[in-house]
Amino acid sequence: MQEEHLGRPLSSLRIASSVLARDALPGRVAAIFHVRAGRALARLGRGPEAGRSLRTAAELLADRPTARDPAWAWWFDRAELDGHHGLARAALGDLDAAAALLHGAAHAGGDGPAYRVLFAAELARVLARAGDWREADTAMSTLMGAVPAVGSVRALRTMDRAARLVAHGRRVPRRTRDTARHLALALRDTAGEAL
Repeated sequence: MQEEHLGRPLSSLRIASSVLARDALPGRVAAIFHVRAGRALARLGRGPEAGRSLRTAAELLADRPTARDPAWAWWFDRAELDGHHGLARAALGDLDAAAALLHGAAHAGGDGPAYRVLFAAELARVLARAGDWREADTAMSTLMGAVPAVGSVRALRTMDRAARLVAHGRRVPRRTRDTARHLALALRDTAGEAL
């Protein structure tokens, strides 16, 4: 995933493929690496292959965990899959599908890892990219209170990108511009140079 985040999807795909080539992977582990492959394929513009990989991950996730699944895979659930699927759809330019998946992942609740705020941040960015100012305003407003507690620099940077998209957008309602400005200020106060 780090390779994907650093903008090296081909390297990410090679790593995922090498793991998936191993015999008898536990189901959850295979699902995680199918997601990694799907994200990389989406970034490479290979939509049909990305879709197949993500569908395989969903099928594997539908199976109950077994004793072979490692304890460290506890976090991989439907919300996690939906979030990554949303990021893949965004990479392919399907912003409506991306927003729906990211919304579901961001608002799933439960005991997921704290870093899932990234899905809420990505939702705001996707909505701003799509020019859906009203929904972008709602998404950014929701993030505002979370900023001081966010430990993920990646999530904070994504929030900043969403605010910048709004600041440079066309025909953005004043309220949405104000929300973006307030979010940017909260980010600067909290993250400072990390952005």
